[in-house]
Amino acid sequence: MALKYFGCFSAAFSLVDMYFRDNCRIFPLLMHSVDAIHGRSVDYFHGRFIVSGQIAKRALRKLPTAVPYEVARIALSELGPTTNSRSRYVPIPLICIGISRVHLQEMRCRAIYGRLQRAGPEAKYERVAAGGYRPKTSKENQARVGVVICTKNSGLLLRQLLAKLVNDEVIGSIVIVSNNSSDPNAFLTLIDASKNKKIRVLKYDAPFNFSKQCNIGAELLREEAVLFLNDDIVVVSDDWIGLLVSWLDENPNRIVGPLLVYPNQSVQHAGMYLGFNGVAGHALRFAKVPHGEPGFFLTAPRRVSCLTGAALLMSREQYRSLNGFDPRLASYLQDVDLSLRAMNSGAELIFEPNAILIHMESVSIRPDLDSASNRKRRELEYRYFRERWGPAMELDDWMSPLLDPMDESLRTLRI
Repeated sequence: MALKYFGCFSAAFSLVDMYFRDNCRIFPLLMHSVDAIHGRSVDYFHGRFIVSGQIAKRALRKLPTAVPYEVARIALSELGPTTNSRSRYVPIPLICIGISRVHLQEMRCRAIYGRLQRAGPEAKYERVAAGGYRPKTSKENQARVGVVICTKNSGLLLRQLLAKLVNDEVIGSIVIVSNNSSDPNAFLTLIDASKNKKIRVLKYDAPFNFSKQCNIGAELLREEAVLFLNDDIVVVSDDWIGLLVSWLDENPNRIVGPLLVYPNQSVQHAGMYLGFNGVAGHALRFAKVPHGEPGFFLTAPRRVSCLTGAALLMSREQYRSLNGFDPRLASYLQDVDLSLRAMNSGAELIFEPNAILIHMESVSIRPDLDSASNRKRRELEYRYFRERWGPAMELDDWMSPLLDPMDESLRTLRI
């Protein structure tokens, strides 16, 4: 009855929620819709799925043995960008499966360590259409990404970030937009940065407007992809840009974001979802990597509805088609607004947990956040945002409707 009600018999691929028992307790396994990106990399649905007979027959012809997950991977590859129109998700725990919490943790570890073993200690890898990674070629190591960094008084953090960026062969030019900088360390960093042929420093001595500053910087870039970075980012993995760029190689109609963690290695950003405080929340904020997650959200790439502007990559063509960030959202919600406009235009937003950065989160502007004028401005921006997107913020297509959106840990059910 449930499958019929949700239209699974006419769909190409369907998933249902599940549950398992462990020590006399029941734990739900809630799907986040049919996510072909996530499903190609990890069996987040535990080999339980519904597929049309025609797709199943085609998949079985390609396989030496009928392994359920391999059948699913081929089926998901056939769905392509039309996942939502050809798939169904049943948000009801219909199936009890025989696993435990320990087994779930072991599955996550196997998925992570399996990729490490395939990669080797020194290899540079990129994602390919069928899932997994392959070594990068010399052509793909050319300078292809332009970077925009907005800064104020974050001299020491900005200096270490630039030291990493200028030596990365994938990065072409870097534009720094300085907003009312007054700290001596910040001045020295900007003076030293301007001596590098890769870096251009601009002064923006008007009232803070993150959207305008990003747009001004992006218009000066000529590379095929634009990377927006906050000045309080610390690079911890050498291959993070290559991983992000590989998603655009597969499909330029995408926006990609990395995993951002706090200095204590807990999650700051692992993709955003709609509905938190009437806007958007950070999935699994403060969870420990990887054992703090209830499923496979931090294990493999997946589709999301929103990505943070603290570290955001897109093609230059995509950026221009969206007219950049909205200047009327000067200090708040500009990344959520951009994400929603991109998603409505048909773009895929992808969270890549294998690209990892440390984020201090608003270190350079935190002293100004609690001022009365800033609170008033954010209230006006929130009202403007809600007038534009209000009804669209209720449910997230890439999150289980059974989860309470007010709990960013994703451990509370909606009542």
